[in-house]
Amino acid sequence: MGKSRRTPIRLHPEFLCKNGKKELVVLSYDEFLAVEERLQDADDLMTLRQAAASDDGGAGVSLPEMKRRLAARSAAKRKHRV
Repeated sequence: MGKSRRTPIRLHPEFLCKNGKKELVVLSYDEFLAVEERLQDADDLMTLRQAAASDDGGAGVSLPEMKRRLAARSAAKRKHRV
């Protein structure tokens, strides 16, 4: 399995200031979704690494079952975006 390379996210943030200090950042919806996806991927990778580090050689989960779980998780996350 090879490493997939993603292109860097090109962000065009707008900064909102209060008393001369940056307080808020506004991103386009597409940019927000791209950042959110990357953060979710990073969280998934961290979870995977923690699971691998604590693997006790137990039964585990089959690939079809894991795909079903991930699809359900993705669907739930998409539902919360709307």
